[in-house]
Amino acid sequence: MRWLSMVGLAIVACGCGGGGSAPRGGPVVPDRVVPPPADPPKAVPALLSSEVDPPSAWAAPPAQPPAQSVCLPARKLTAVVKRTKNYDFAEHPVLPLPYGPRIADLPRAGLPRSRRVVSEALRERSQVLKECYRWARFEREDLAGTLTVRFAIDEFGRTSNVQVTGDGEGQAELGACVTDVVTQLRLARAVPRVTDVTLPIRFRLSGQARPAKRPARPKGNPAMGSGPGHRCLLAPAEVPRDALVATAAVQVVDDFSQRQADDEEQERQLEECRKAGGPCRRAIHRIGVIGQAVRVSGLDKRTIRGVVRANQGAYRACYIDARARRPEVSGTVNLLLQIPSDGITTLAAVESSTSGDAKLDECLRVAFAELWFPASHEDLVVVRYPFVLAPAPALPPELPARATVAEIEAGARAALAAEDGARALRRWSALIAQAPDHENLCRWRLGALQALLLDAPWIDARVMAAATDLVAGLEARPDRACAEAAAITLETLAQEAENSGRVLLVEELLEVAVERYRLILRVPGLPNQAQLAERLDKLTGYLERREGYLSP
Repeated sequence: MRWLSMVGLAIVACGCGGGGSAPRGGPVVPDRVVPPPADPPKAVPALLSSEVDPPSAWAAPPAQPPAQSVCLPARKLTAVVKRTKNYDFAEHPVLPLPYGPRIADLPRAGLPRSRRVVSEALRERSQVLKECYRWARFEREDLAGTLTVRFAIDEFGRTSNVQVTGDGEGQAELGACVTDVVTQLRLARAVPRVTDVTLPIRFRLSGQARPAKRPARPKGNPAMGSGPGHRCLLAPAEVPRDALVATAAVQVVDDFSQRQADDEEQERQLEECRKAGGPCRRAIHRIGVIGQAVRVSGLDKRTIRGVVRANQGAYRACYIDARARRPEVSGTVNLLLQIPSDGITTLAAVESSTSGDAKLDECLRVAFAELWFPASHEDLVVVRYPFVLAPAPALPPELPARATVAEIEAGARAALAAEDGARALRRWSALIAQAPDHENLCRWRLGALQALLLDAPWIDARVMAAATDLVAGLEARPDRACAEAAAITLETLAQEAENSGRVLLVEELLEVAVERYRLILRVPGLPNQAQLAERLDKLTGYLERREGYLSP
């Protein structure tokens, strides 16, 4: 998601002229090195092409493959606890415009799983891995070394094809036990991707004596609460496959047992008590339950609103078709949506309508039913969303094939105001391509970024390519006024990822936010630099605390 241009600088030194002196036959040393004159800025033609195709990094991505619903096998539920949340939203205006984002263009592949998330799932089984080590070490006191674990994670976070290899002798029993543990591993969140994982685990001796009796071999039962609570997800027909390889050990397991240490200390105290002739009794161990419940947060209004607005183009198409049949159509269509825990809409209905057009109501209902949401811990989320059919706004003016810089600028701003992201992008691209030395180049790049956000209001490679180009331009040619103008748009890119990551408890989104904050902080003269740096420090601190068990 990063397209950074690398520019090589050649320094040319001229040794002619000057008043320096040197021995005969030696080099002439000038009093000072005169740099070559800078190339004069290229003259901008009076008339430019008013629209051009954007750079390939900003161009529209290929059409998303059709989504298919992938479900786990049905299972018998022993108990059902209904957790229902209801949201009523303010009126949402629908404009009769022939453009806007569509949910069908939203990337369906999801974010690749990060090492942090996979390693955390393994850490939840650290106590069972310790028991494996203690069990295997009983027969071989010097047992230690690194086991490399390879396995695949499917869309629902289930592991398969587990293979364990060691770096020493006598590790077969330990490897078999680790295989059982990893086979039962479950990640908390479903992702429409398959991940091939290679993770080293280091086993080291703690110095504690071998127990008097061999511990029981741990059973390969899954951790309490492991696995996603949802049963279905949307995925492309050809599911992406990622490779996640860690070269350093992601977890270090030793054979130390606190219970054994407590037993040994208790035996010592009992022996002293017996020697003293006092009444002695053994303390009772209280057995704790090992496991960690899966954390999947609930949907909030901010997240729902963002998903609904991502299908603006579909609602507008319904309205345009209705106006073609009946130009005076207006009113409000109140839609009802039911979202189960897996985020795939189960019911979309028209509760009431004053449009007087049943075909329009059905079209909006179908567009509403296309929405899909992140998984949540709520058994059911009920959403009521009123769509108001708004009058047509003024469309951006047409431009002649060739126009002046001022005319193209005004036309690009008008297209932005009318939410015509594609046309605005073509006009900003025309200015950037044909007048690359213009003093307003930075503002044009900002306009291109804002235009892309109209058509791709989600995590999108095109948006980040434009943001990277904007930041690189500000680094090469600082412009305080432009930096101040861009600050809000750039900050929003990072904050949206951070807010979504915190609400949905998705650490991959938090890592995206870190990358974006770091990108923004490269901008010289950013007015809110101190606040952004503080947010980055807090976010990286949070992630580092969660990553404390990982090797550097």
